[in-house]
Amino acid sequence: MEHRESIVIIDTIIDNSNHLGDNVMIKVNMPTPLKKEKKRSLSWAIKTNLLYAATLTPNLGLEVGVSPKMSLNITGGYNPWNREGKKGDNDKWVHWMVQPELRYWFCETTNGHFIGIHGIATKYNIGGHKLFNIFDKDYRYEGWGVGAGFTYGYSWLISKRWAIEAFLGVGIVHLDFDKTDNRDWCCGESQHSTKTFFGPTKIGISLIYNIK
Repeated sequence: MEHRESIVIIDTIIDNSNHLGDNVMIKVNMPTPLKKEKKRSLSWAIKTNLLYAATLTPNLGLEVGVSPKMSLNITGGYNPWNREGKKGDNDKWVHWMVQPELRYWFCETTNGHFIGIHGIATKYNIGGHKLFNIFDKDYRYEGWGVGAGFTYGYSWLISKRWAIEAFLGVGIVHLDFDKTDNRDWCCGESQHSTKTFFGPTKIGISLIYNIK
């Protein structure tokens, strides 16, 4: 596609007899290429969920801005600790979890309000803890889970490189697990079961470092 630009050439003719000049205007159309739009580079940020870390679960996230208002966020956590208590107990919160998320930003990427759609994949070995209506602290649960949900959050820029975001997600998770009586850890019989959970699926306050 070409853009035609008009150029006006003024030629002055001088008559020696009266030294008067006549201006002759010639309009020439010359094709000029359209200016190419400068491509917007991707933005990158790494983060950690401070609330998730408070459960002694190391976690890390990566967010990539794919357009001025859209970003792809993926976070993962892994807890390997077996916190044994008194004899007969098996207190543990062993698990890994990955949560990919597509976000829409109302202002601009990584700044202000956002909504998102997230997925969940996890594998766990949990005993001695109560979590909503999913797990009872008198049992051990070993299995996997998958789910999805919606997120709302807000991000505050505190400097050129650093930011803080808070978010809450709700959704549905399907859990498949073996359940064992925690009081008879070594010799108790396991029971296979499934459960569908609807409620909070992610919550956090993340510290963010913007790479670019």
